[in-house]
Amino acid sequence: MTRRRLLGGFLFLTGVLACNSIAGINEPIDGNSPGGNTSGGTSSGSATSGGTSSGGSTKVNDYIGTWSTTGAGATQIVCAESQMVQITVTIEAGTTSDIVLSNDIAPGCFLEANINGTQANLVAGQTCQFDSEGFSFTYSYAPQSYFRLNDNKSASVSLQAVVRKDATGKECPFSEIGTYARQP
Repeated sequence: MTRRRLLGGFLFLTGVLACNSIAGINEPIDGNSPGGNTSGGTSSGSATSGGTSSGGSTKVNDYIGTWSTTGAGATQIVCAESQMVQITVTIEAGTTSDIVLSNDIAPGCFLEANINGTQANLVAGQTCQFDSEGFSFTYSYAPQSYFRLNDNKSASVSLQAVVRKDATGKECPFSEIGTYARQP
């Protein structure tokens, strides 16, 4: 069985790594554990799947599709520890935001983003909550987190969040930086 550390997040997102230190667990979190849920902010207006967002000329359709990390993967830093992770992100048209992002590592986490030109920023106030192996974690994402199109075939991602072990209230910073390629 493949073991993954579950992080929670963006898309894109991701795998708990050093959160073990704030969680008080010594084992990797099983990537097959039940997913979490999200609660998030709302956006002001959204684009149709063929339209454009109010902030620029990039079409929502330019983002829609499946994107996977390139090379060694995305760098995730949690609690000052770093690891490389492979992530596949799915982007769909949103209903209360321009787009919605989900990923293969954190099923059940859907993050809303609004497009401004070639960059989609997360809607403010979004969180993802994950329960795994008896622990509950909440990831609170910063609105400066983004998914930026480099061209129609590649994108850059930068995620910022705070992860909290709900039982203890301990918090730790999280970041993810990576390059993604559009999948056929």
